[in-house]
Amino acid sequence: MNDPHQTTELADRIIPHYERHGRDWEADRRALRWSDKPWHDRFIAALPKGGTVLDLGCGGGDPVALNMEAGGLRVTGVDASPTLTALCRERMPDQEWIVADMRALSLGRLFDGVLAWDSFFHLKPDDQRRMFAIFADHAAPSAFLMFNTGHAASGLNLTLGAHA
Repeated sequence: MNDPHQTTELADRIIPHYERHGRDWEADRRALRWSDKPWHDRFIAALPKGGTVLDLGCGGGDPVALNMEAGGLRVTGVDASPTLTALCRERMPDQEWIVADMRALSLGRLFDGVLAWDSFFHLKPDDQRRMFAIFADHAAPSAFLMFNTGHAASGLNLTLGAHA
């Protein structure tokens, strides 16, 4: 998918798509082997015990947010799909779940970690660039940021590091 026009069209449809098909997508994801777990375990290990994480595009919370909760972290999950956010509330009622578009997020709080896993790559390239200000606005000093991107219109595949 190297056609920028196609990427833009898909990005414009992603929120309604997940709202319509979120429960089916979520069931399929839970049935698969979670191959990204080593990255998430590194992320958890880098954060202080009891630390806070902003999970942008949290989906239904399984397996990522469940893993962070099991690792002793406090999760604030943000997703534009009310259906997927409701699944998070059912699974992890002691965590915080917010229905919002991450591209316009302004919580006025700082987090020890900011995660945009399997969500950031859905955004248009210009929206991806603008997300770095949102990451920075929510990152405590020495916070860790972890996100994954697609291969089109980006030079990064994965970043794990401290916020400067």
